[in-house]
Amino acid sequence: MLRKKETYTVVTPIPGFIPRQLALDILHSHSEVITLNPLVLSHRPVPAPRTAAADEYYSTWYEIVERIQYLPGLGSTITFTGCFHDMPWGLQTHVYAPLHVDLRNRYRVAGNQPGLEPPDPRPEMGLDALGAPRDGLYLREDIEIK
Repeated sequence: MLRKKETYTVVTPIPGFIPRQLALDILHSHSEVITLNPLVLSHRPVPAPRTAAADEYYSTWYEIVERIQYLPGLGSTITFTGCFHDMPWGLQTHVYAPLHVDLRNRYRVAGNQPGLEPPDPRPEMGLDALGAPRDGLYLREDIEIK
């Protein structure tokens, strides 16, 4: 079976009154991140599956229930698992969705905090095309779908 891989990068500026540590604390609050999706009906922590990859086994695992709609008035729910791994710069997630859809997200708080940190003199290539601000914090989300 051929598998297609898609990657996306989304950059969202963070308002100047939000400090870096608060943005990181929100990302490390997994329930906050999970429930940002309006389709999520519930979630609960679960133990890592025995088949989990070695580098994911000790991450925090959740069972997530979402509602889906096939046609107006015709819908159902789906249940899947995902692991969340806190990093000093943000959060990594790996969601095992139904139909063997594999979602890997990397949320990174990047940029500088105006007034506290100087702007990076050599910013990463391609940030202007993504809409990253030259001065200030931003959330960079790298998404991989297989």
